[in-house]
Amino acid sequence: MDITKIKLTQSQQKLIEGRSHDPFEVLGVHAVGDGVQLTVFSPFVETLAVGPEGLPMQRIKGTDLFVWRGSFADLPRHYQLQAVDKDGREYEFYDPYSFNPMIPEYDLHLFSEG
Repeated sequence: MDITKIKLTQSQQKLIEGRSHDPFEVLGVHAVGDGVQLTVFSPFVETLAVGPEGLPMQRIKGTDLFVWRGSFADLPRHYQLQAVDKDGREYEFYDPYSFNPMIPEYDLHLFSEG
């Protein structure tokens, strides 16, 4: 399957537009078939790769969403991403979506109640 031709889901579109109430629904690692899909939103980045092996991610055409599909065994629990920005600068960072949400569901519920 050509990842670059994936049609955006409603959740992905909301994320891009800044209207998503749950970015963990889209970003990070999710089971797909017999493997996993890693999705990262990274504006101003030209290329993105996963882990020390530099597993290349593919950009979903016309977006700042990058996707990698593979085996869960290929990803450490808290994986790092290697980026090259549009000015050619290279940098490495941990994906914040490799960590669990820090605010418990009950606190989010109370926050939404006002």
